[in-house]
Amino acid sequence: MVATDFGGRQMGWLEPLVGRIPGWFGSTKEVGGQRLTHVVLEVEDGVTGKYFTKNKITEPSKNAQSNENAEYLWKKSEEWTGIRA
Repeated sequence: MVATDFGGRQMGWLEPLVGRIPGWFGSTKEVGGQRLTHVVLEVEDGVTGKYFTKNKITEPSKNAQSNENAEYLWKKSEEWTGIRA
């Protein structure tokens, strides 16, 4: 999680609490940018579809690898956006 201020001040009354969570548990914008730059510029050619944590390839959680979760998220995304694939 990176404290980016993404979404601006659109959380209404939740902003004072929710807006601080990335800062408490995540990285600064600068560190997040450095990590993204590392993955884009310094990772070996041909490395795709990998999950990185702090510049290192890591195994995603079981929930992230679940086909059932992927299908649920896909269906919900179609429902929420009104876009069908």
